[in-house]
Amino acid sequence: MAAMSLLALPAELQLEIMGILDAGSLLCLALCCRALHELFKSPAIQYAYELLLTVMQDNGTDIPLGVLQSSLRRLRKGWESLDWTFGEIVKLPGGSSRYELISGIFVKVNANETDFSVCRLSSATQTGWTRTKALLDFRATDFAIDPSHDLIVLLEKRELSDGRRRIQAHARRISIDAAHPNAKVDSFHFDYV
Repeated sequence: MAAMSLLALPAELQLEIMGILDAGSLLCLALCCRALHELFKSPAIQYAYELLLTVMQDNGTDIPLGVLQSSLRRLRKGWESLDWTFGEIVKLPGGSSRYELISGIFVKVNANETDFSVCRLSSATQTGWTRTKALLDFRATDFAIDPSHDLIVLLEKRELSDGRRRIQAHARRISIDAAHPNAKVDSFHFDYV
């Protein structure tokens, strides 16, 4: 079987292949020949390349690619020069004990460790929101989040009557106050010394 050239594929497939490459590979491919460089200059590939350079992801929107690219370039330029001309104040109630920011989701456990606040920061394609979950039925001494799976795991430390220590892990959804639907159990525990 003879080897097939990337250039022999339909343009739609070439764009699809280029769209899944990392930034370095995409640039190397664009420098291979004029035909691939022309394809690299297409608006869809330029937008994908700009996203890779800013370490962002597209969450789907009806905003035209040109407007999105312009926003990305402005954001990147602002980060490079630390010259921000836009902003938004996000107020979260209560003092902070622990916090984490991943993929535009900011979560903090308040100082009393019995409630937490979640804030999705505004982006070029999504509006932000804030939610506070008050009065957990335990003290959340630590937590971890995975926004790509809408998951927050809250950790509760317990001292048992026999002197053993136990960690109880509670799997919840970030977006709404509910148990995570993919968790086989709402919480699980393990003992440690």
